Amino acid sequence: MSESIILTGSTGNLGQTVSSVLKEKGYRVLATTSSERGVNALEEKGIQGFQVDLMNEQSVHAFIDSITDYNPRGAVLLAGGFTMNGIESTSFDDLEHMIQMNIKTAYVIVNKLLAYFAEKGGQFILIGAKPGLDASLGHQMAAYSLSKGMIFHLSELINAYGKGKNIHSTVLVPGVIDTAANREAMPDADTSSWTSPGAIAETIAFLLGPGKEVRDSVIKLYND
Repeated sequence: MSESIILTGSTGNLGQTVSSVLKEKGYRVLATTSSERGVNALEEKGIQGFQVDLMNEQSVHAFIDSITDYNPRGAVLLAGGFTMNGIESTSFDDLEHMIQMNIKTAYVIVNKLLAYFAEKGGQFILIGAKPGLDASLGHQMAAYSLSKGMIFHLSELINAYGKGKNIHSTVLVPGVIDTAANREAMPDADTSSWTSPGAIAETIAFLLGPGKEVRDSVIKLYND
C-alpha cells in the first residue's frame, strides 16, 4: 500500500506542483482544501481531497480522525498567506491575521498529529521564508516575517518533543517562488535567482523518501 502524506495548501501555486510530484512518486496524498470546488479539482487529478477549515480546530481534528486508517506518516504544511507592509505601517490586527494564516494553519495539524506520531513516528515539512530569518528583509513585510519566524521555532519545538520518538521536522526556505502570480506582481524583477516550484517539490519528495533520515532542521533553497 502507498505511504500516505497529508498536504495542506494543495490548491495553491506551490501546492499543485507538490501534490502532482508526490502522486507521481507513488504517495497517497491526503490533500486539504477549503472548498468543495477544490476537492473536485483535486479528485480530477486523481488526488484524494478533503474539505477542511484549517482555521477551525474542530474541523482539523475531524479530518485527522477520518484519515488515521490510512496511517499517515508525514505532513507537508504549505498553507499560508503574505502581506507586504513595513513595521511602521503594520497594526497588531495585521500581525494577528498573518499568524492565523501562517502559524495556526500549521499548528492545528501539528498539535493533533503529535500524539498519533508518538506511537509510530512521523515527519513534518514546513515552509519558511527568508524574511523570517533576515531582519534586513523582514522589516519591509513585518507581519509576514514575524509569523514566518514563528514557523522556525515551531519546528524546533517539534524536534525537541520528538527526540527519541522518531518524530522530526524540517523547514524549507525558498527564495521568491517562480509562479505566474509572482511574475505578474513583479514584472521587472530578475527571476534568475527565484526558486522553481518543481525544485521545492522534488526536495520535499527527497526528504520524505531517500532523504528521510536527514536531520538538518533548516534547508535553504535559494541562490542569492
